[in-house]
Amino acid sequence: MEKAYENAIADGDEAMTKKYKAVLEQMEDDVASATSDFQSAWEEALTEWREAFENDIDRIADKLGDAFAGNAGTFAQLKDNLDYAQKAADRYLPEYKEIYELSKLNRDINNSINDTDNIKGK
Repeated sequence: MEKAYENAIADGDEAMTKKYKAVLEQMEDDVASATSDFQSAWEEALTEWREAFENDIDRIADKLGDAFAGNAGTFAQLKDNLDYAQKAADRYLPEYKEIYELSKLNRDINNSINDTDNIKGK
């Protein structure tokens, strides 16, 4: 088509030149429109594939978390149980530590008393 257009220009045939030019412009518009439609369709397909992939990954992560939770049921329940246990440990651990240290001191005193030979010191 472009060759015919160039020949019409070379021959000086203005009527055919205008017709060929109009046809070439229409062809360029059609190609541009088809390219745009293809790109839009491709972008939509990629978006759908990305969303499906993300949904699959989220579903797998949820199942993995629930499997990891074991008897707790779900990962969220396991996390809640762990948070509760941590708060309880933070609350009671200092008291247990004090009791342990006091018991250790009492045991050391009893051992010292038992180890001495001095009756008056006992």
